[in-house]
Amino acid sequence: MKSEAKGVKRIMLAGVNSWQGLASSWRSEAAIRQEIILLLVLLPVALWVDVSAAERALLL
Repeated sequence: MKSEAKGVKRIMLAGVNSWQGLASSWRSEAAIRQEIILLLVLLPVALWVDVSAAERALLL
């Protein structure tokens, strides 16, 4: 089955597909929920901590 979508439309369809996969994983996988919650908590902390640019890149 060959997709006829090209260019921006193909990227948009890939984004929709990815979002649907994440939503499905959120509903059925506890580990995904835990990782996303940790990301939402720890990402602002990583951006707030006073470290060098190289250390910040490693944190992210």
